[in-house]
Amino acid sequence: MFEEVFAVIHSVGVTVMKVVPVSIALAAAFTVLTYFWACNPGRPWWRKREIVTDLCYWFIIPLFARYLRIGLLVLAIANEILANRPLQSGFRPG
Repeated sequence: MFEEVFAVIHSVGVTVMKVVPVSIALAAAFTVLTYFWACNPGRPWWRKREIVTDLCYWFIIPLFARYLRIGLLVLAIANEILANRPLQSGFRPG
């Protein structure tokens, strides 16, 4: 039981470690771009109220999308098996 929990925690850590460097690089690049060529001059992106929503979306979606996709696939296959239908009943050739 603990091995599965540690495996999930490890995969979440790996995902975070992949997202963080990309996020820092994109933040630096777009900060420079908006400093010189802002199409809407105003407050910088790090001083806007919507930053919390953006950060939650940027970090939460990659963490849960993988598990949600696998869970939905398992539910769909279980539904087909419990309904006594062959798994390829919805597919037609051509």
